[in-house]
Amino acid sequence: MPDGLETTLGALVDSGGGLIQTGPFGSQLHAGDYVEDGIPIVMPQQLGDNEIRMDGISRVAEHDRDRLARHVMHKGDIVFSRRGDVTRRAYITEKEDGWLCGTGCLLKHLRRALATFAGTQPGGGGGEIDPARPDAELLADLAEAIAMTRGFLDDGRAPLDDVIRKEGFARNAAIVACKEVANENDETRKRFEVLCREVFKKFKACINVRGVNAHRADRDAIAIIYRSLQEDREQADISDIIRKLHGVVDLAIDLRGASVGRDPAVYDISAIDFERIVAEYNHEKKRVTIERTFEDLLKFVQGLDQEESRAVQEGLDEESLAIFDLLRKADLSGPDIKRIKAVAVDLLHTLKAEKLRVDQWREKEATRDAVKVAIHDFLYSEDTGLPTDSYSDDEVTVRTDEIFRHVYRVYPTLPSPYYETSAA
Repeated sequence: MPDGLETTLGALVDSGGGLIQTGPFGSQLHAGDYVEDGIPIVMPQQLGDNEIRMDGISRVAEHDRDRLARHVMHKGDIVFSRRGDVTRRAYITEKEDGWLCGTGCLLKHLRRALATFAGTQPGGGGGEIDPARPDAELLADLAEAIAMTRGFLDDGRAPLDDVIRKEGFARNAAIVACKEVANENDETRKRFEVLCREVFKKFKACINVRGVNAHRADRDAIAIIYRSLQEDREQADISDIIRKLHGVVDLAIDLRGASVGRDPAVYDISAIDFERIVAEYNHEKKRVTIERTFEDLLKFVQGLDQEESRAVQEGLDEESLAIFDLLRKADLSGPDIKRIKAVAVDLLHTLKAEKLRVDQWREKEATRDAVKVAIHDFLYSEDTGLPTDSYSDDEVTVRTDEIFRHVYRVYPTLPSPYYETSAA
């Protein structure tokens, strides 16, 4: 419709031969009229977001379609649900031309009315104007939305083609790279999510257009990145809840001293030989004290050295040993264990060098996400990460989550308050 022209649906119908029609009443169409092979009839449950779903669709014979000719849909019509979720609708394409509008739906046949209205206005030229957008324009809009999303990722040197074409660890690394571009700051993340949603919306608008499948791989790759960003946000939100829960628990803990009982009874101690008791006590104390001190010292050394001796044996400090324990699993080969030790040391060093130095990094969603992405990227990398032959994608994901929780708890600041010494 030309810019500046306004009218109502009722006026369009009256002046241009349009039609707004409800679906047939239940008295016009019975369950016994349905057949296994015939003309599809669209009910509200078949309507999606500008699409018709074929799951569970009913059919009627041709003579029933002819009997209900007023409810036949044609290309260019729009069908709405008039009960339940009234936002469900679909644009009728050549594929659905001749199908029936079912009970519970509202059919709008306005193509001719719009063309008549537009063509009879000043400057309209007197001819009919097709108000429906051509398929080529819809596809062009979709291609433009995808190109803008690709350009955003290309600017950050994370091409979408890597997500589409690569497999296994390389594909996961490509997804992480795209997420890092989006997660540069809050503004870039919001912009990328808007671009993604535009792609999804325009892909749906082309769902019944021939040629849309040429863009499906791009759309699916963008959807993978978008979903992964949402999952990271949900995990970060959970971490924030856990942090707040720790604070509540800390406030709820009440440390109390030893309770004071009743006043003791009064005893007569005048007949007690304190000098003899002191002498015997001192003699016995020396022996007992020496034995007990030696036993306590032995236990202390044994207990104290358990973790420290493990760290020495593994060639790690306490902080790296904690990361190593989270990464390690049973039945690893000698070279794999050596690789995991190096991963533990290098990962901790990398995090301390940048991500954990951000002031109050646990308080902001963007900085929490950045830490988790850094861990995920490091573990997935073929150069720095876990042995690809020994760890599946799921195992790497699980260890990413475990290390993030450990880092979140132990490193609120640098150096860590949980360790006596720290090579910050």
